[in-house]
Amino acid sequence: MSLASLEQIFRWLAKSLWPLLKQHAIPITAIWAAAAAIYIILLMKRLFRSKAEPDVTYAQVKVEPCDLPSFRYIQGSFLAVNSGRKPCNVMRVQVLHESLNFEISDISDEIREEVTLRDRGKIGKQLPLQINGNKTKRIFFIGSHKIETLEELPEKLSLEVTFDCRKEPLVNHMTRESGTKTYVP
Repeated sequence: MSLASLEQIFRWLAKSLWPLLKQHAIPITAIWAAAAAIYIILLMKRLFRSKAEPDVTYAQVKVEPCDLPSFRYIQGSFLAVNSGRKPCNVMRVQVLHESLNFEISDISDEIREEVTLRDRGKIGKQLPLQINGNKTKRIFFIGSHKIETLEELPEKLSLEVTFDCRKEPLVNHMTRESGTKTYVP
């Protein structure tokens, strides 16, 4: 096709479509404006959606004292709740006491409530663990300590959970249930 014939085709389209476009200009403009407004609203909603709002609930820590070093372990769990829309990650979990050292060796979001002795230390720290927006996830952890007898168990411990979307870690102060080896908030 030559340039002249293309020019004739475009002229014919302009002459034949112009009256039609003129007649329906207001509805077409309204449809385009509505589509643009919807697109802008969706874009703003995505850009300005609420941040992640993590929290820790239903925390529990069980400390097993024993005079044999390989049998001194802790295990615990907590529910990580994200009530915001954006996802966030669990970056670190610690059990704290002013004079005792607790070392966390395994962290997972799979069911690991009753882990056998031979499985401890093999799961590994699977961090970061992502918690999607408006979701909850149960986190399990296992570690070791140096407490030998029930009498040496402290009355209070703290569970510290660090999230990537918070400047400060969340700290749950836990007390020992009387006559047990379990700590709850």
